[in-house]
Amino acid sequence: EFSDLHEYFKNHNEALKSIVGKGDPWVFLCGSVTIEYLAKICFNKGEIYVKFIKQYMSKVDHRYVYFKFKNGKSDLPDQMYYVLRNGLVHTFTLKPLNNNGNGRTNSIVLSHVDLHLTCDTTDSNRDSCVFNAKQFINDLGKAIDFVFEKVKSDLDLQKKMENHFSKYPPVTAFK
Repeated sequence: EFSDLHEYFKNHNEALKSIVGKGDPWVFLCGSVTIEYLAKICFNKGEIYVKFIKQYMSKVDHRYVYFKFKNGKSDLPDQMYYVLRNGLVHTFTLKPLNNNGNGRTNSIVLSHVDLHLTCDTTDSNRDSCVFNAKQFINDLGKAIDFVFEKVKSDLDLQKKMENHFSKYPPVTAFK
């Protein structure tokens, strides 16, 4: 039953890969929305976006959890929440939104050429983590696979998925 949903998300991720080379922020916005949707099917409450990054994205690359900013903080999941989810998705800016002082402007830099999950070296005054579009979407694809591998044996996750998808099915194209 979940194989169709897994296929849907794999196809969605492939579509994101097709726009990586355009050099615009849409791939990051769509990837961030995908994380939000997956977080809602995996967790019921709390900081679900951050939980998804810690539980699934970190399996792909531990730097999602252990990346250390110049200020000494290892709070990349929180910065992803405030900057990508709240800022980029909701206001189309990288300025943190509704951050209660926890999100930092310039903590994430979007790139199509630089290394991924590394310190920004282009500006010594900026305390930023660089996100490479291609690698971000590749990582998201692997996290999708982890989610759908886990659902095979996790009854609680199966129930959450069934409940969420019955209420909020993902968008599909008309043919």
